[in-house]
This record gives sequence, C-alpha cells and structure tokens, in this order.
Amino acid sequence: MKAILLDVSELPPPEPMVEILSALKHLEKDCYLKIFHRRIPYPLFAQLDESNWVYQYQIKDGVIIYIYRQEDKLRFTQLKNNNNVGELP
Repeated sequence: MKAILLDVSELPPPEPMVEILSALKHLEKDCYLKIFHRRIPYPLFAQLDESNWVYQYQIKDGVIIYIYRQEDKLRFTQLKNNNNVGELP
C-alpha cells in the first residue's frame, strides 16, 4: 500500500475536513491517507464511521491520522505490524 501524505495542521477550520474528504474522494486503490493534524477531528471521525472508511490515529507531535478502505484493513494492519507506517517522514 502507498501512503498519500496530507498536512492540514496549519489550516483553519473547516478546511482540514474539506481537504481530507476531498482527498478521500480521489484516493486510488492500494493507497491510504496519512494526515498530519493539530487536533483530533471528532466530527470527521463521525462521518468516517458512517462510511466504508477505517481510521486510526496517534498523538505524536500533533495528531497523525491514517484512513484506509475497509477492504484494506488486513493489509494496513500487516504494514503497521512490520513498522512500515507510523513514523513521521
């Protein structure tokens, strides 16, 4: 899987959500979003919960959010277990 990086940490609300949702509409197969945010976007998570997207986040020098398709859950978990995701580039 390929990481698509998106830094919304400097954008004022509601631009981070707009940018993230737009990126999801154009996310190609075999890719996931790795988003750098300044806070936990609970309204975004509510929208993702209602759709076919899965997300995980970690707090490390801000918030890093991973969003991927439900059908890629196993592949993403394998990447994470192999330490191929999770660190800042």
